[in-house]
Amino acid sequence: MKKGFLIDFENVKSGGLNGLEKLTPSDHVIILYSANSNTLSFEMHQKIIQSEAKVEYYQIRRGGKNSLDFQLASLLGYLVKSEEYSHLYIVSNDSGFDVLRDFWTSGFLQTNTIVYRRADIAGCVSHAEMTRMLQQDEEIIETEPMELLQPSCEISPQDKLPEVVQQLEPMQSEPEEQSQEKPLLQQEVDTGILNETEYIEIRKLAASTQGKQEFYRKLIGKKKKKQGLEIYKSMKSDYQSLKKSTEQL
Repeated sequence: MKKGFLIDFENVKSGGLNGLEKLTPSDHVIILYSANSNTLSFEMHQKIIQSEAKVEYYQIRRGGKNSLDFQLASLLGYLVKSEEYSHLYIVSNDSGFDVLRDFWTSGFLQTNTIVYRRADIAGCVSHAEMTRMLQQDEEIIETEPMELLQPSCEISPQDKLPEVVQQLEPMQSEPEEQSQEKPLLQQEVDTGILNETEYIEIRKLAASTQGKQEFYRKLIGKKKKKQGLEIYKSMKSDYQSLKKSTEQL
């Protein structure tokens, strides 16, 4: 997981480099600075020397309002297109940079690189770890071993009825009211995993999503991770039906 950090040094000063010691040799830091903002503290200079990450400096060539912002945005696009990075972070307190994150998640140009903004490197590292764990959860769900989908036990040969008895016993059909299937997630309501209000809430949540992965992310955001995963596993095979059932609410 190679991460890149574009430091808006005019905005964050040395404080934006907090967390530099957490980086690895595969990480890449570019400090963009101007003639009016080019001073590092001795402490931070020492951290840069000791850091395992690759650290580079780029001085803005022409002054003027927003010069650094425009050049940082251009550099970000170049690095995204290189496809070398799993994460690219803008380190700045300027929320105006969030439009770059919005652009790279719009789908206009396809990329696997995550673009985000944080106030310092420590915040970026925490975000990268969170997204890594989320991706692992999704991979586990999408590649569940087949044994999880199979019955936990099998009927042994000695438990089977003799063929003669099976042939003599007429097949009994269950009353019609017993053969009706319960509504989606109703089993969870009956067993106490969900109450009626949560049952309706989850049906609406499914209707608001475009796919199973989005539904999973929203579930674990709304519920505790363990409960969200439990609910997801119990109904993912009926996801489309669950969405349609919301029309009856």
